[in-house]
Amino acid sequence: ANLNVTRRTYDYPTTGLPNVDTLNQNLNVAWLLNRIFSFMSSTSSRTFFYGIVDDGGGFMRGKALGIPGRVSSGPTGTPGGSWAWDTDGSYGDWYGGHEIAHSLGRFHAEFCGAGGGSSYPHPNGRISPTLTGNTAIYGFNIGTRAIYPPEWRDVMTYCNNQWISKFTYEGMHQRFVAIDATQLADVELQQGTFLLLTGRVELANGTGTFNEIHVLDGTGETTPTPGEADWRLVLLNSSNVVLANYPFNPAKVEDDDDPAEPALFAEMVPWQPGTTRIELRLGTTVVDQRAVSANAPTVTILAPTGGNLGDTLTTVRWTGNDADGDSLRYALLYSYDNGATWTTIASDIAATEFVVDPRTLPGSPSSRFRVIATDGVLSGFADSAPFSVPNKVPTLDLTEPSQNAFYYPAQPVSLAATAYDLEDGELDGAALQWASDRDGPLGTGSVTITFGLSTGTHVISATATDSASNSTTVTRTIRVLPVSTSLDAAQGGAQLAVAPDVISMQELVGSPSQVFTVTTSVLSDAPGDIAWTATLPADVPWVRLQSGNGPLSTTLTGSTPAGFTVILNPSGLAEGSYNTTLTLTSSGTTRTLPVNMNLYTLEDERLKIFLPLVRR
Repeated sequence: ANLNVTRRTYDYPTTGLPNVDTLNQNLNVAWLLNRIFSFMSSTSSRTFFYGIVDDGGGFMRGKALGIPGRVSSGPTGTPGGSWAWDTDGSYGDWYGGHEIAHSLGRFHAEFCGAGGGSSYPHPNGRISPTLTGNTAIYGFNIGTRAIYPPEWRDVMTYCNNQWISKFTYEGMHQRFVAIDATQLADVELQQGTFLLLTGRVELANGTGTFNEIHVLDGTGETTPTPGEADWRLVLLNSSNVVLANYPFNPAKVEDDDDPAEPALFAEMVPWQPGTTRIELRLGTTVVDQRAVSANAPTVTILAPTGGNLGDTLTTVRWTGNDADGDSLRYALLYSYDNGATWTTIASDIAATEFVVDPRTLPGSPSSRFRVIATDGVLSGFADSAPFSVPNKVPTLDLTEPSQNAFYYPAQPVSLAATAYDLEDGELDGAALQWASDRDGPLGTGSVTITFGLSTGTHVISATATDSASNSTTVTRTIRVLPVSTSLDAAQGGAQLAVAPDVISMQELVGSPSQVFTVTTSVLSDAPGDIAWTATLPADVPWVRLQSGNGPLSTTLTGSTPAGFTVILNPSGLAEGSYNTTLTLTSSGTTRTLPVNMNLYTLEDERLKIFLPLVRR
């Protein structure tokens, strides 16, 4: 029933746009390091990492590391172009949902160019089996109360107008149940020395290489070995005696452009004393190996040596030494509970210093940095002296009520907000307080409803307070009208509510199902029937309006609560993006709805650049 979310900043070790494969590998290393150094911490078999990359420095196509898996990454930014149907200011929500669903075992619904999927029960990737009648399924946004029609497509397609289907929702739920019923029951935590390995293989030609390897003391877990696995990690001693043989299945990268069929792996297995060589094998064939040196590296942290880091950029400096003369790579971790738990800030660092922004770190009077060095296999680490980092104030996003909303005295007013604190995590319950400047306290928690507000103007406030008594307040102004006042009069004209608020299609050129229809509802909070007019530009031949079974037109009139149908027909059009605007007017007020159509071919390079890519 609960989703516990932790937000942290991971610093990519090189400048420029991250390579998503490298980023996912680094996040997998971070997952393993967090796990091994944080005994019984929140990093567990039910912990998933999703890396969000701002597209201000370029677009990084998203991928998931394994289906199912525990790591995925993707871009975020402002929608535009073929994603103009998304009007909430960010495409990172549904894009992230797509990749995280892969981590939860969901394959593509093969529509609008998505491949490598599995069977999907509804036509054209829709969220509903039918478009009308009692079997039609609608999407509902509990935050904005927007209603999404049955024509919308499942989040596991590559289509526009995405929402989650019952099919995908239940599939993810079954994955959670499976994790609880089997995975957790089969995991046995133990403390000892463990081998952490990452690498890449090419399934088509049977080649592969190791990437990062660490031998570290900490907390690990033993899990059932795969029933069938051709790939193996083999540990041998100086007499070539096999000390351990660990089968595993690499996570395949589903990339149609690469005939080598690349796959990645990140494993944590028990270390065997006396190991002098580690081999990566396909069956009995050795495809890569790494020698174990005689001496583990050592680390000395030079800065910081204590004090308060404040809010300015801080350079962590250290020296690394290796008696065997091996080159070293480093990982940087942070603890805000004096070393009880650790979070990876960056890994695969070549230099002996790294710049950290304390504003992204949870605050504490007993913080430490940990630097881990690896010579290619053996590892050593050191912890800094304790230092302090300022405690952070909570962040607060208020979703309801909307600014300048109108209500009647007996009408329930929904209050909804999300609050997050870097030290405490998500804030809810008594940590989130609601109040009116007229009526006083209204309740607590991220979602609540209040009744019977007094007539007049209210400033509704939400206040989030963390365990250190730092607080953040956000306000909205609303009006509660006398019963005799109509909303029409209060708002200076009838306000139309139109669903959906954007009309968009994405279709393969020449597809037999090209004609796309959207049933549009037009409502108003004002009493009585409100007349409206819907208008399209006359010079846009690919979109028309229809009322009932009437003729197609560029202009329609009607009155609430009646709606109309928007028909998009791209027959004869070449690939590309087509955009126009539908205008609704009523009593001097105007609403505009974007209408866009994206036509593509299977060779369209945009599919390779802008659509989520899957690994499994």
